[in-house]
Amino acid sequence: MTNLSGSVLAAELALRLQTNTNIYIMYKLFLILVLALGLTAPVYAGNEIVRKVDDFSNLEIVTFKKQLKFERTKGVSIGTAWLTPEAARTQDGTVDSIRLKLIVKCNQTGMITRDPVRASQATGGTLKLKLDESVIELGAINQLSEVDFENSVIQGAYIADYTEQAIFSLSIEQLQAISAASTVKARVTGMNDLYYDLPHKHYKIHQDWLPEMRKFYNAVFNAAPTQTE
Repeated sequence: MTNLSGSVLAAELALRLQTNTNIYIMYKLFLILVLALGLTAPVYAGNEIVRKVDDFSNLEIVTFKKQLKFERTKGVSIGTAWLTPEAARTQDGTVDSIRLKLIVKCNQTGMITRDPVRASQATGGTLKLKLDESVIELGAINQLSEVDFENSVIQGAYIADYTEQAIFSLSIEQLQAISAASTVKARVTGMNDLYYDLPHKHYKIHQDWLPEMRKFYNAVFNAAPTQTE
């Protein structure tokens, strides 16, 4: 009788262990599936518009607290390009200037092998935005190109990852066109007419960029002038 009870207990423990193992395996498979399909909780839950009066120009600077994601990988939302607006306003609310700051990162160990184009005023750099069926062109206003390389050697191969930055000027009418668009894609051109397109065929435009640009447009043109002491 004792041997029988021991056998039943051992069988029950083995069954519980197998059940727990199966649950753990199913949980891991679920996590893998979630990551593969990009069903994770949003990593970008909106951005905050900030305002600050510049001490030297006395202009109110309107921009976002964090860089605005423009291009992202498919699946898990990893940003590879940021395109952030900034507007300067006088104390009576008049818009003095508007610009877009572009940051592009590239890991050349992956699928993307974009080379920097060194977009700047000196190279005649431009940013073309296709908004629905129309195209607007913005000129680079940074005097020199800004490209930061991070060199490494992986399995004997020399890898040069980089971050490229450029600043482009845009008009009120161009900002209005962006805020009214339902689709967008971009082409960055630099020296010797080199260019790359955003998004790359393996990537996509971040779904929040256009809604955030509409929010920015409203903040610039609908808000009351900043009060100074």
